[in-house]
Amino acid sequence: MGLWWVYFSVPFGDILHRHRDRLFRFTYPHMLLYFSIAGVGAGLHAAAYQIEGESKLGAPGTIVAIALPSAAFIVLVFILITGLTAHRSLERFHLGEILVMLAVRVLGVALTALGAPLAVGIAVVMLAPWVMVVGYEWQGYRHLNEWIAQDA
Repeated sequence: MGLWWVYFSVPFGDILHRHRDRLFRFTYPHMLLYFSIAGVGAGLHAAAYQIEGESKLGAPGTIVAIALPSAAFIVLVFILITGLTAHRSLERFHLGEILVMLAVRVLGVALTALGAPLAVGIAVVMLAPWVMVVGYEWQGYRHLNEWIAQDA
């Protein structure tokens, strides 16, 4: 749900409506975005095997299998945003969001490496997208609207 919210909080349609010439920059990176979503599903599948006792990954490896593709998804969404707007770099606020989200994922892996149950590691990793949701609701939408307004 967090990944869905992150993606659909960005008004891609408004940007593309004004700048149809940027459609190429929008569509082709989606293949990588879809790969990352599939990777999250594969990581969750690996977690199911881990819970059943049929996995050879171990709990930290299983969490990494979920954390890496979900982190790739978030980074790719930011790449889409910067690729579609006139801004070619992220502001400090957005970079901070990315770093906090990555730190939450590392925390999930670290907790399982220290012996926390797999469910705790999964819960922590899956909370990471909500960092962006809270950041967007708190302040990020203003930044994004300013970018779009300047880009018009």
